Amino acid sequence: MTPRDLFDVSVRIAGVFALLWGLWDLANAALFYTDYFRSPDMTFRYYLIYGWVSIAIGLLLMRSGGVLVNFAYPEADTDGETSDEADSA
Repeated sequence: MTPRDLFDVSVRIAGVFALLWGLWDLANAALFYTDYFRSPDMTFRYYLIYGWVSIAIGLLLMRSGGVLVNFAYPEADTDGETSDEADSA
C-alpha cells in the first residue's frame, strides 16, 4: 500500500471514530434527559449538540474523505512534467 492509500484508510477510520463518539454523546444526552445521572455544570443539550456535530464530522470524513486525501497527496502527472513547465512550453 502506498502512503496515499494508508492516509485514505486512516481518514475513514477517523470518520468512523467520530461517528461512534457522536452516537455515544447522543446516548449520554438521553441519559441526562431522563435524569439517570446529573451534573450541575451541564445539561443534556451539551451532549445533544456535540453528538450531532460529531456525527456530521464523522459522516463528512467517511463520505468525502477523498477531498482531504487529494489535498494531502495530489495526483501526480503521468508524463512527469509539472504544470508550470507545461504552461511555459
